Amino acid sequence: MVAFAGTQVPAQVAEALALKSFAGVTLFRDANVTSVGQVRALNASLQDAARPYGRPLLIAADQEGGQLNGLGDGPTQFAGAMALGAAGDTRLTERVARATAI
Repeated sequence: MVAFAGTQVPAQVAEALALKSFAGVTLFRDANVTSVGQVRALNASLQDAARPYGRPLLIAADQEGGQLNGLGDGPTQFAGAMALGAAGDTRLTERVARATAI
């Protein structure tokens, strides 16, 4: 995994991804996020950079749910683990987990 500062893919990161130097990228709110649309475009650019070898890139976000909102205010907000545990509803917890994993 690699991380970088900026809302667009730096040339050196694109080159490293094309050379299979990394299998994934982690995005951080303060370093990489301005809006939902910008993150979609950034993700597409990252996937394009990794495409020469036909492998999908794992893109992760510093998103823990609850109080830490790693991707900003645009994406759907879900309760954190503590609140889900307090609810005692395993089906709800599973639904939130699936939604955040997509």
